[in-house]
Amino acid sequence: MRTRDVCRGDEARTLDDVLSRLKRRGCALLVTGCVGDDVSARLTRRLLGSPAEQRRRLLVLSGADADRVATRLPPGVAASDPDVRVVDVTATDRSTAVDTPRGAPSDASGPSAIEVLQVFTDAVDALDDGDLDPSELRVAFDPLCPLLGRDDEASARFLRVATALVRDATGMGHFHLPVADDSPRIDALGHWFDARIELRHRDGLAPEQRWHLPEYGTTPWVRL
Repeated sequence: MRTRDVCRGDEARTLDDVLSRLKRRGCALLVTGCVGDDVSARLTRRLLGSPAEQRRRLLVLSGADADRVATRLPPGVAASDPDVRVVDVTATDRSTAVDTPRGAPSDASGPSAIEVLQVFTDAVDALDDGDLDPSELRVAFDPLCPLLGRDDEASARFLRVATALVRDATGMGHFHLPVADDSPRIDALGHWFDARIELRHRDGLAPEQRWHLPEYGTTPWVRL
């Protein structure tokens, strides 16, 4: 999914229109860029939504220890809240956290993409009562790496179904893949997503983001 350069004419209004349309109809966003865990966590806190708004939040992690969960939930939101679900895809019994380095591939004994898809589907179903407002459901999946590369067909099925589940609930989901935005892997997977968010963190500067939107183009870099 490669996007054209941004057109500057009436930029703010056009970008607002595109983002509003994504929120209304539901969207799945691919987050790219080789950045630290703290930068990814900052973006996730923002995309999971303000605690002042009515939101139902699903956080899917590879290694859901208490610290990783806390750094990704917005201030004032707890994993024990009734409208929050936390899933650890490395847990063999779906409840025990297993520490896994960020972005590391899972071993052969780890959960398959199909197994993770079932857990993901169950979690979305638990939050979606069929009467959600647009963008009320917020989903974060961090990272996708453990599910990719072992079984291409199963990985494709996971992405197809998982992104469709989010859209069907008119939710906003973002899926982290911590590789360079110009990686061939992004070209291979980007078509499952409605847009990309590219992250970078240059030495001595604040983390930045830019969006790649097929209906708009590429935004300038802005502070995260």
